Amino acid sequence: MYTELLPEVVSFVQRSERQYLDFLDDVKRAAESMRRGLGSDVVREIYSRKAKQGSEFKTSLKIAKALEIRRKLNRFDPPYTVDDIVGVTIIVYYPDQLKIIADWLRTNHGLDASIVKDKPVDKDGYYAHPLVFEGRGARYPNLSCEVQIKTMLHDAWAAKGHDLNYKPHGKTDKRLSRMMQLFGDALESIEVQSEVLRNLIHERWNAEHSRRQLARRAAWNILGKTLVHPAFDPDAVLLLEEIKKAASPQPVTSADLKTWSQIDRKIFGFNRELRRERVWLAVSMAMVSSLADHVDFASREVNDFLRGTSSSTPQDPIYERDILNLPLGLSACGDFGGAIAISQYCLDQKKDVSSETVNTLKFNLANYLIEEACFSAPKESAELDSLRSRIESLIQGCAEIEATAPSAFRDLRGMVEVALSDDPEKLRQAIDQIYQSMQAVPPLYSDYAKSYLELHLRVAWRRLLEVEAERSANP
Repeated sequence: MYTELLPEVVSFVQRSERQYLDFLDDVKRAAESMRRGLGSDVVREIYSRKAKQGSEFKTSLKIAKALEIRRKLNRFDPPYTVDDIVGVTIIVYYPDQLKIIADWLRTNHGLDASIVKDKPVDKDGYYAHPLVFEGRGARYPNLSCEVQIKTMLHDAWAAKGHDLNYKPHGKTDKRLSRMMQLFGDALESIEVQSEVLRNLIHERWNAEHSRRQLARRAAWNILGKTLVHPAFDPDAVLLLEEIKKAASPQPVTSADLKTWSQIDRKIFGFNRELRRERVWLAVSMAMVSSLADHVDFASREVNDFLRGTSSSTPQDPIYERDILNLPLGLSACGDFGGAIAISQYCLDQKKDVSSETVNTLKFNLANYLIEEACFSAPKESAELDSLRSRIESLIQGCAEIEATAPSAFRDLRGMVEVALSDDPEKLRQAIDQIYQSMQAVPPLYSDYAKSYLELHLRVAWRRLLEVEAERSANP
């Protein structure tokens, strides 16, 4: 009986407690590194047994029961062959993200351990992808730590199923287990449907992914020319070179994530007194990698720097080009909300800023508002009218910009209609304006401007087709 194994199990856990906890901490760190790399839109939550059950360890009684089963196959199996004495659970949003997590952990975990179990399970309505790490070094020899990768719905159902199946009177009969299997299968069907729905929702953005990536690279190439000056720290220059080498037009791979994780740590630990360099490094990394956590980090750094919440030193002056280019960097990362908020803040302050910089800020802010409107949820007509009024107010005093940069101004006028109009004729005129703008791009900004203008043309054509389809469906 398993009760006879309890003394052996209790003694083993007591002797090995510290090593198990060290192993668990290392696995947690690997999981957190993965979350930073993949972003919060993939990994929703990471927790260990203690978060739900009060202790990091499986109870001695359950370990003894599991050991009894193992010893029916091999009577010499020691307690450490029970592979889930400690464990970590990683929660994702959608089923296709299970494989993303498993792939990342296989190649990037960095532990002195190997994976000895790696196979999705479907049992009694329980869907998950477990990985079991087994220690190989002196730090935690032969000890195991289980990582369970589950979706949100299946994590909730696993908790509910545990209560239904084991409380209060022991395991249910096979008929109820079959019902639970059916319920779990229904949840899996819902999960798959949610995945399809997500893909449909993101289709608009994904269709432009490669072009938007190219546009961001072009923006970084332009902004990068303003970064290095005699006061720029040499170590920061080296980090900028690392960022440049890590750039890739293709979607981020597991190998890329490892490289970005190393660069991320260097920037995060960069001399905090050199705040300006740290801000630009964060923005550069986010513009090139496009990873969600990098964008969040860059947004925080820009806000701290421009709002003056970081300590001011002689080594971190704020130049007018920073006031213009840092919000532009955020917009290139796709953080239009951050670019809008910090631009409006800088306009409200207007301290020691030239009128030329103020007008450029207004013009750029108008562009950020339009970009956000193009890629956000549809707005009510009152909101659209208010947004149009705000944009017109911003560009009223920008006559000099219109005279010196007619291409950019023409594109702005066209994109206002793309973002705010549902009139097919106005949308056709907008497409003509954007196309004309492409023909008048100054050579200095050719790659940068044309990348964005090509993106704008695609968005405009798609908007026109959507409006015409809606009118055909509702004559």
